[in-house]
Amino acid sequence: TNINMMRRGMIMGGGVPRSAPKLKPWQYNPVTVSEGNVFVLPDEGKHLLVYDAGSGREVKRFTLDRLARWNLKVGEQPDPPNTLVGLAGEKLVLAGNSRVLCLDWKKYNDEKFPGPNDEMVVWPSGLPVQLRGRPFLTTTALFLPGEDRIRKLDLKSGSAIEEYPKWPRNWDDGEGPGNVLVTGDHVVVAGATAVDVYTDLKVATEKLNAELAAAPADPDPRLRY
Repeated sequence: TNINMMRRGMIMGGGVPRSAPKLKPWQYNPVTVSEGNVFVLPDEGKHLLVYDAGSGREVKRFTLDRLARWNLKVGEQPDPPNTLVGLAGEKLVLAGNSRVLCLDWKKYNDEKFPGPNDEMVVWPSGLPVQLRGRPFLTTTALFLPGEDRIRKLDLKSGSAIEEYPKWPRNWDDGEGPGNVLVTGDHVVVAGATAVDVYTDLKVATEKLNAELAAAPADPDPRLRY
């Protein structure tokens, strides 16, 4: 999904609750099941825990403070992971307030972390701003909603491949960060007071053109142009 986008919006009633919990709304983590294992990141816990789904046996644990202190720059404060973003094969993606770690969970050993040549770390990524929503993981990319823009990272390398709005632009009036959902040709951003749906105009036009060429007598693609 490309995020150089055309936008559609829906305004919702309501607002931000008066008394916010200590954790931000997107930092409450559902249990995740992958390849016969159950991944659990308890609210305000000290470890991410992995259990065998069949037996309930603990497979391994990740000490969050150890991850937070790995590879810190001079003057940088530890940023412990608080969001279990998801898994793609051996890749486990965790996010803190402004730092993202992609780990090889199968190689991970809590006592030996990060291993020879940092082999347990696929890549780290630091944002210049705070995250303001729940990231979204696909099989090839990671979408990060920051205060200033959404960044799309390549899952293999962790390098930034796209962003919206493109620098030096900021969010337009009515836009803003939020929880991200990616589906097909669309990126959905659910903020505090609105849900915005983005699509790539070029991709959408090419798709409709192909539908028109395949069925010239069908009025439906013309109605959706």
